[in-house]
Amino acid sequence: MVVQSLTDKWRFRQQGTDEWLPATVPGCVHTDLLAIGKIPDPFIGKNELDVKWVAAKDWEYSRVFTLDGPILSADRVFLVCKGIDTIADVILNGNLIGHTENMFRTYQWDVKSSLFPGKNLISILFYSPMKFIQSKQAERPLPKGVNEGSASIRKVQSHFGWDWGPTLPTVGIWQEIFLEGQSTARIEEIRFSQFHTADQVRLTINSTIEQWIKEALTLDVSIHTPDGKLINRQISIHGAENALQMDIQSPQLWWPNGLGKQPLYKVEIKLRNSANVLDSREYQIGLHKIELRQEADAWGKTFTFVVNDVPIFAKGADWIPADSF
Repeated sequence: MVVQSLTDKWRFRQQGTDEWLPATVPGCVHTDLLAIGKIPDPFIGKNELDVKWVAAKDWEYSRVFTLDGPILSADRVFLVCKGIDTIADVILNGNLIGHTENMFRTYQWDVKSSLFPGKNLISILFYSPMKFIQSKQAERPLPKGVNEGSASIRKVQSHFGWDWGPTLPTVGIWQEIFLEGQSTARIEEIRFSQFHTADQVRLTINSTIEQWIKEALTLDVSIHTPDGKLINRQISIHGAENALQMDIQSPQLWWPNGLGKQPLYKVEIKLRNSANVLDSREYQIGLHKIELRQEADAWGKTFTFVVNDVPIFAKGADWIPADSF
């Protein structure tokens, strides 16, 4: 796997204008405007009202990058966007690569056919979140929150205002963006499941493998226990879907806060051919059982969460991010 970061040397402008301005990625349009003095600090006084226009406009982020040699030789090249906030079109060398409507997920597209040796141009067109929620509210009215229609968008809801939070629905590339070159095969997805018995946990690791070149592959799994022990297992890959089971003796269970400790097991997964590691993943997981217990009672039925066979009382508090950006 070869990775080329795309976080440097971005610029931005309001769509429909000719003035390009310097941008920082990861970031957002409000912090970029603030950094060059185009808007006042929205957290001071009533400045929040003076910057409302930003969320009503459409914005464009763009940069030129030179494609590194190793990326070009890969069988597949993926554009990976860890976080795009929120409604946007992604354009590479004039080609529409994809559309985003969810700031909470990773987007990735195979873009090798749209790349050139040497210089390439990527642009991301961001559309006003306020216009989006207003159009969705007109199509299908939803119960009113702080802003009508805000429930229609997969975006931080406190961006639209809260009891003590300002209304600052921003846009931007808020997490990493990079090119990822892959050859022969890659790990597309990993899923874990646990089966608990008296003093053992059987951990099943289901993998989805995407393979482009036919050759023998293996999946190597290493589990690092909280007390420093190492458990290894290897399987041969046969087709796209594969499952591997590993038994963990005397497991250290994960508990909710106040009921015990939260030990974590580090799981390293490597996809190999005869010569190289083609792809890898790393996770930290807690071993625990959880069930929702609903049994008849005097009022109807219970709604009790049971963790590791112990009923728990769940309590919490409401907290929005302390910084809008």
